[in-house]
Amino acid sequence: LHDVGKIIEFEVTTSIKIGEEGMLRGHTVIGEELVREKAKQTGLDTHTLRKLSHMILAHHGEHEYGAPKEPMFVEAVLVYYADEMDAKASQFERIKKDT
Repeated sequence: LHDVGKIIEFEVTTSIKIGEEGMLRGHTVIGEELVREKAKQTGLDTHTLRKLSHMILAHHGEHEYGAPKEPMFVEAVLVYYADEMDAKASQFERIKKDT
Protein backbone atom coordinates (compact mmCIF):
# COMPACT_ATOMS: atom_id res chain seq x y z
CA LEU A 1 0.00 0.00 0.00
CA HIS A 2 2.84 2.42 0.81
CA ASP A 3 4.13 2.19 -2.81
CA VAL A 4 0.74 2.41 -4.58
CA GLY A 5 1.77 5.78 -6.05
CA LYS A 6 4.35 4.02 -8.22
CA ILE A 7 1.57 3.06 -10.64
CA ILE A 8 1.30 6.76 -11.53
CA GLU A 9 4.93 7.73 -10.91
CA PHE A 10 6.29 5.49 -13.67
CA GLU A 11 5.58 5.55 -17.40
CA VAL A 12 5.66 2.20 -19.15
CA THR A 13 6.77 2.23 -22.78
CA THR A 14 9.38 -0.08 -24.22
CA SER A 15 11.18 0.75 -21.00
CA ILE A 16 10.03 1.94 -17.59
CA LYS A 17 10.94 5.44 -16.49
CA ILE A 18 9.66 8.01 -14.05
CA GLY A 19 7.06 10.24 -15.72
CA GLU A 20 6.50 13.96 -15.30
CA GLU A 21 4.10 13.59 -12.37
CA GLY A 22 6.50 11.19 -10.68
CA MET A 23 9.39 13.59 -11.16
CA LEU A 24 7.43 16.51 -9.76
CA ARG A 25 5.64 14.80 -6.85
CA GLY A 26 6.97 11.24 -6.36
CA HIS A 27 5.17 8.00 -5.57
CA THR A 28 4.99 8.73 -1.85
CA VAL A 29 2.86 11.86 -2.23
CA ILE A 30 0.88 10.42 -5.16
CA GLY A 31 0.16 7.24 -3.21
CA GLU A 32 -0.92 9.08 -0.09
CA GLU A 33 -3.41 11.09 -2.14
CA LEU A 34 -4.78 7.95 -3.85
CA VAL A 35 -5.26 6.17 -0.53
CA ARG A 36 -6.80 9.24 1.14
CA GLU A 37 -9.35 9.62 -1.68
CA LYS A 38 -10.35 5.94 -1.58
CA ALA A 39 -10.40 5.79 2.22
CA LYS A 40 -12.82 8.72 2.40
CA GLN A 41 -15.21 6.77 0.18
CA THR A 42 -15.18 3.91 2.69
CA GLY A 43 -15.99 6.08 5.71
CA LEU A 44 -12.66 5.40 7.43
CA ASP A 45 -12.42 7.50 10.59
CA THR A 46 -10.22 10.60 10.53
CA HIS A 47 -7.71 9.37 13.13
CA THR A 48 -7.04 6.09 11.30
CA LEU A 49 -6.78 7.89 7.96
CA ARG A 50 -4.24 10.35 9.38
CA LYS A 51 -2.13 7.49 10.72
CA LEU A 52 -2.35 5.60 7.42
CA SER A 53 -1.40 8.75 5.50
CA HIS A 54 1.56 9.32 7.80
CA MET A 55 2.80 5.74 7.33
CA ILE A 56 2.76 6.20 3.55
CA LEU A 57 4.48 9.61 3.69
CA ALA A 58 7.12 8.34 6.15
CA HIS A 59 7.94 4.97 4.57
CA HIS A 60 11.34 6.15 3.24
CA GLY A 61 12.36 6.87 6.82
CA GLU A 62 14.36 10.07 6.52
CA HIS A 63 14.11 13.33 4.60
CA GLU A 64 17.43 12.64 2.86
CA TYR A 65 15.93 9.42 1.42
CA GLY A 66 12.86 11.23 0.09
CA ALA A 67 10.47 10.99 3.02
CA PRO A 68 8.26 14.10 3.32
CA LYS A 69 7.85 13.13 6.99
CA GLU A 70 9.94 10.92 9.26
CA PRO A 71 8.16 8.09 11.15
CA MET A 72 6.50 9.40 14.31
CA PHE A 73 4.95 6.24 15.78
CA VAL A 74 5.88 2.57 15.98
CA GLU A 75 3.67 1.34 13.12
CA ALA A 76 5.24 3.90 10.78
CA VAL A 77 8.71 2.75 11.83
CA LEU A 78 7.69 -0.85 11.15
CA VAL A 79 6.50 0.03 7.62
CA TYR A 80 9.81 1.81 7.00
CA TYR A 81 11.87 -1.17 8.15
CA ALA A 82 9.67 -3.65 6.25
CA ASP A 83 10.21 -1.61 3.08
CA GLU A 84 13.96 -1.51 3.76
CA MET A 85 14.13 -5.28 4.30
CA ASP A 86 12.10 -5.91 1.14
CA ALA A 87 14.54 -3.77 -0.87
CA LYS A 88 17.55 -5.55 0.64
CA ALA A 89 16.04 -9.00 0.00
CA SER A 90 15.31 -8.05 -3.62
CA GLN A 91 18.87 -6.80 -4.03
CA PHE A 92 20.21 -10.04 -2.55
CA GLU A 93 18.06 -12.11 -4.94
CA ARG A 94 19.33 -10.12 -7.96
CA ILE A 95 22.95 -10.61 -6.89
CA LYS A 96 22.36 -14.30 -6.21
CA LYS A 97 20.74 -14.74 -9.64
CA ASP A 98 23.65 -13.02 -11.40
CA THR A 99 26.33 -15.20 -9.79
